[in-house]
Amino acid sequence: MTPPISQSNIELKINCRGLVVDGWTVRHVSPVDEDDSGWRLQAVLRNDSGKTLENVDCDLRYYDVEDKFLGLDDGMVFISDMDAGRDEAVSIDLNVPDRTHHAAFAVRGSRKSPFDVNSSLALTVLLLFIVYIVANHVL
Repeated sequence: MTPPISQSNIELKINCRGLVVDGWTVRHVSPVDEDDSGWRLQAVLRNDSGKTLENVDCDLRYYDVEDKFLGLDDGMVFISDMDAGRDEAVSIDLNVPDRTHHAAFAVRGSRKSPFDVNSSLALTVLLLFIVYIVANHVL
């Protein structure tokens, strides 16, 4: 079977330092239903950043020969927290538009802030307490 788009026509784009695509392929699997082509882009993402990453997601963006955007497939891939050293397998159903010449496999994420909502609240309470103590000793 010939894939709807050749892997050589897919460019890998990663916008998060330390997020690695360990391997990826375009392959055919048994279709789930009659609307399913059975073609998938499957990949393993790995966090080599040394820190927890958040909001990791990816999609496949399609373009024509003139580099005009034709659409995308995202496969509902979303990883809220990805610990350092962890890997995740992803699979995106391919619905390649007519006139597709090339595509971009885009992978995004961001480093998790060391201050989540709970620690920010605790820090705020501590600072207010210190201000209260200092203010009462100064007056």
